[in-house]
Order: sequence, then structure tokens, then C-alpha cells
Amino acid sequence: MKRHLFFFFLSLYLLTVSGHLYVRDETCMGLLTKRIIEDKSLSLPDLFPGSGPPPVIGRDGQLYSPCGIAQSIIAIPLCLLGKSLKTLGLDLDKVVCPDYSYIAFLSLFNSFVTAISVLILFIFSQRFYSPKTSFLLALFYGVGSMAWPYSKYFFNQPLSALSLLIASYTLYLYIQNIQTASFKHLILSGSFIGLSILTRTDNLIVIPVFFLYLLLSLKNQQQTRPHLLKIIAVFFLPIVFSIIMTALYNFIRFESFFQTGYGGMSGEGFCSPIEGLYGLLFASGESIFLYNPLLFLLPFCYKEFYRRRKNEAILCGLLFLIFLFTYSQWKNWSGGGTWGPRFLLPIIPFLILPLGVFIEEKIRLKKAILSGLFFLALSVQIAGISIDFNEYIQIMRKLYNTDIYTIFYPKTSPIVGHTRILMNKFFNLAPNDPVVREYKEPLDFWFVFLANHKIPLGIIYTIVLFLILFATINLYLILRKIQR
Repeated sequence: MKRHLFFFFLSLYLLTVSGHLYVRDETCMGLLTKRIIEDKSLSLPDLFPGSGPPPVIGRDGQLYSPCGIAQSIIAIPLCLLGKSLKTLGLDLDKVVCPDYSYIAFLSLFNSFVTAISVLILFIFSQRFYSPKTSFLLALFYGVGSMAWPYSKYFFNQPLSALSLLIASYTLYLYIQNIQTASFKHLILSGSFIGLSILTRTDNLIVIPVFFLYLLLSLKNQQQTRPHLLKIIAVFFLPIVFSIIMTALYNFIRFESFFQTGYGGMSGEGFCSPIEGLYGLLFASGESIFLYNPLLFLLPFCYKEFYRRRKNEAILCGLLFLIFLFTYSQWKNWSGGGTWGPRFLLPIIPFLILPLGVFIEEKIRLKKAILSGLFFLALSVQIAGISIDFNEYIQIMRKLYNTDIYTIFYPKTSPIVGHTRILMNKFFNLAPNDPVVREYKEPLDFWFVFLANHKIPLGIIYTIVLFLILFATINLYLILRKIQR
């Protein structure tokens, strides 16, 4: 079942990728991958395309990406695969645009990352719930949360989510078998926390939360002080290594171990958290609950989850709070004009996990509420994957010269705007709406994008039909195993 679950979501995500990049954060990381492959360099080219904040000038006057290095390195095999298409006679750089062999395969990156995340959440959930409930939680995360739209983009939040999920699960495995286990799972947990830091330096904020979870779990264990210190040392060793690597990367770019490249650009730095807290929780264009409607159930099941799994509930709750309060203080708390509260994406799986308590209560009304919220969540994500968020944001900025309307005004929030554009495309419902009229782009899927660039339709139809068939077969096999 695990294999079928992974391949179902991977097929779905590959079917709905866009085939292009959106903003400069993605372009920074993607160009760094290309530069590492072709020039063995960590700098970026001087002529830098895309919208959004620019890269940062480094110690030698060259441009450098302010983003963590992990994603750019992990994406190297995909880029090499894209380059290899030329040997098969398909030169995407000539057919579509220069460097498209890189761009096309970079756009696939988070399809794989998110599919693995769904699988890990399913496996982790089985430690607490039945296989059916675990599948529903995986489904809630996979298609009922922001994870689906973000599987299309090359942002590094999905890799952060995966790293923290694996770190949590492996630490849980170590704690459950602490009397007989080796340090393998403990090292893995520390290593994936380290990977999250190399992906985004601000993931340093999770270290105290995971350390507290480890200490709480060790509290009732009979451990001698030397062995306890050994456990802590083993846990922190890979984390310290990742911090050292991050500091060296900073020094190479900026001749300072502590300068990351962030903080000096326009719109960055810290401020009062009140606006950010309100925005991330309640604003029509950024609320984590509106972009992930299933989380409205969280207040009704967290207490019971805490009663059953106290330490894991503390881990999930503290991760949510530390992300919320940290990013609410960042001037650019909204994520810079993206789909929903981008910075909170890594903690969404930890908020989905307690919902299993609600699922397993056999009350008809609760089932109806759950079904209604799931279909609402699914509708929100379909609006997210179908329309180019960056094009919508740019139209709104052109019309109003501010992001206030997309963040705080319900009628112009991206959820509403995307939905109106999508409904107009299918049913011609709002042709005179200024935003709908300005939006000229087709549906934001790779097969539409490539068809508009004269890629042979036979190739496109073959790939689309294969992905649909493969997803259908795997979903059928999943459902058959669950019903046994």
C-alpha cells in the first residue's frame, strides 16, 4: 500500500505541475543548480531574470543566492536528466526557450518531495491510527492542503516540511525502542533537522522544540547520566555539522559566518508581530485556516490528541507556535505575494496529524462536517493549482499598486480571485470583471504550457494519459487494500 500511495500522489503531482518557474526565489535556487553543474561555481550570473527580490552582492562583487544551498544541490540529478534529453533528440532549449531543459525538470522537484512527504505522514500516522484513518490524513495533506499547489513550485518550504517530518518520525522511532535501539534513528533525526537548516537557515528555530521533545520522552526512561549525555551528543552532532556547513557557505559568499544574505533587502527585517499574527491566522488572503480549511477541526480534536499522545501533541503544538510567532514578526510575513501563508507550509503536516482523532469518532454529524470541509479544502487547492498565482498578484499590483487588497480584502483574496478566473474560463461567468479580463494566461499546467510552445501533441497526450492511468490504478489498489 505504501508504494501505491507514493505513486498515486507522484502521478497526480506530475500531472498538475506547471512546467515553469514563477518568482526570483525559485530562479535563484535553480540558477545556482545550473551554475554548480556547468561552472562549478556558487555565484549567479550577472543578468538575472524574474520578479521579486534580487540576489545579493557578495564578497567578490558577484551575485549570490540568499537561499539555503541544500535544495540547489539535491536538484542536480533532475537537471542532469533534463540535459540528457538532448541526447535523445529532444532539445527543449531550442523548442521552448534557453535553459528550459533545466527549468522543466526543476519544476518537477517538489512533486517528488511532496509525494514522499505524504508517504512519511501516512507511515507516521499508522503509529497512532488505523490504516484507513492514516490514508485519510495522507489524503487531507496531499490534496486538501497547500501542499498540492506547492508541489508545483520550486520554493524550498516543501523540502523543509519533508525534512522536519522525517526528523520527527525517526526521533519517535528511537524513543519507542530506546532500550534496545541503536543510535541509527537518533542520528537520522539529527541529520534531517540539519538538512532543514541547510535548506532554510531560519529552521534553526526548530532545534529547541525537538530537543524538548527528546527530553520529555527520556524523562521516564531509566538512563544513567553518561548515557543521557551520549544520547544528546549523538543527536546534536549532525545538527552542529549542518550549522558549521551553513556558516562556511555564508563565509564563502559574504566573508562572514553569520551573514546569510537576508535582512538587507527591501521589505526584510523584524517588526511588531500584531499585524503578522492577525494576517497568518485570520486575513482573507493569508489565513492558514482559509487555505487549509480542514484545520478548522484542530481546536476540536487537539485536546483529545494531547490526552492520548502528550509528547507528540506538545511537539506539534510547539512547532506551530514557534513558526507562527517567528514569521509573524518578519516584515514580509505574507511570503511576498504567493499562494497563502508560504512560511507556515512546513508545519501543516503536524497540524493534520491530530485530525485522526476526529476521523475515528463514529458520529454521523462529524462525518458530514469532515466531508464538507474536505470538499471545501479540495476546491481551494484546485483554484490554487489551476491559476498562475504570480500572474494574479501582478495584475492586482498593477490595478491597486499595493498588496493590501490581496491580503486583507475578501473579495480580492487569491482564493476568490483564482476561483472567479477559473469559473470564467469554464462558464464565462464574469467576463467584465477587471481582474478576470486582465488575466490572459491559460490553465497553469505543463501540458497546456508545452502545447502553446508547439511541442507535438502526440507526446503530450501520451504522457498525460499514462499519468492518469497510473494514478487511477494505484488509487484503485489503495482503496482495495483499505476495504479488506
